[in-house]
Amino acid sequence: MNRLPALDNAKGIAIAAVIVFHVLRGFHSAGMIDGGIAARFADAFAYGFHVQTFFVIAGYFAWPRADKLAFQRDRQFSLYYSYLFWSIVSWMVAYALSGRVNTAVTTEELLYLPVRPIEHFWFLLILMIGTAALAALRTPRAILMGIGVLAAMTLLDVVHWYAVCECVIFVLTGAWLRAGPGLPPVRSWAAWLGVVLLAIGAWISVTVKTPLIPIWLIWSSFGGVYACYALASHIAGYPMLSRIFSFLGRHSMPLYLLHIFGGSGTRIILKMVVPQMAMPGAVMLSILGSFLVPLVIYGLARRMGITKWIGLDPIVVQPPRPMTTSQPA
Repeated sequence: MNRLPALDNAKGIAIAAVIVFHVLRGFHSAGMIDGGIAARFADAFAYGFHVQTFFVIAGYFAWPRADKLAFQRDRQFSLYYSYLFWSIVSWMVAYALSGRVNTAVTTEELLYLPVRPIEHFWFLLILMIGTAALAALRTPRAILMGIGVLAAMTLLDVVHWYAVCECVIFVLTGAWLRAGPGLPPVRSWAAWLGVVLLAIGAWISVTVKTPLIPIWLIWSSFGGVYACYALASHIAGYPMLSRIFSFLGRHSMPLYLLHIFGGSGTRIILKMVVPQMAMPGAVMLSILGSFLVPLVIYGLARRMGITKWIGLDPIVVQPPRPMTTSQPA
């Protein structure tokens, strides 16, 4: 399928929001910046749409092939391999720098890594679950029924996996769009309504001190996802901006996997080398490091031909070639 500039741009916007607000959270957790109500509102606003946008787009692209065994095999193996590889690397780095990272890791966390995620790598497990569900949900009606079941499980807290169920709802929503109505039309009034809904949800999240994950706030995230898509579609009309966000969108997976190393590493180095540096400068350099370090690592890995083996590109399992026998002359 040809690439869709609006969706590449949407992924670019989403990964930029992930990176910026992960850096800000890191500085806040380290006690280096304060979190006033404006900062908490901005954080809730970003967390209300960025990862959800990725889930919707992932479901949109996965649905047509999700019933194919080869697709499930390659997709699940690639996601889980990336999850394990970078979770272990992240644990090892955090363990080695236990005196400098915000949250120390334990040996128990390493033992449970195959099923209990650390850091931001839970995202990959959600994609695995959502992709597996799409193997069975092959019609728009079936997908809507799946969304209804997950919503009911979330409301009733059946298995205490309310966050997992809600995240998978976004994956199924993307698949439903692909299987049924297609991408929604872009309307300015609807985009602004989405912004308003996201802002209301973010404000509720701040005032009642709950993250934007309960099912009763899902309308806010849907508004934010649509607003992101509308903005991305608008950006597609500006070649320079579109190239920037499309580039980020096409590299969103290595950026997502590696940005913590760049951002946290930059923050730790700056604190050691220039402890008196003005905080706005330190934050900006850490954000820059969050973008540059993953892109440099990915570029070097591509030159070496190892991106698949370090979990930065999908792994496609090639079926064995049938044996041929030479025919007599």
